[in-house]
Amino acid sequence: MCGYAAPAQAPESTEAEMGRLAYLQV
Repeated sequence: MCGYAAPAQAPESTEAEMGRLAYLQV
């Protein structure tokens, strides 16, 4: 959940984290 904690770090990183979270959730 680091993506949600630091969404201002990098847009690409946020998208990658979201994708990983979605994969984990599914």
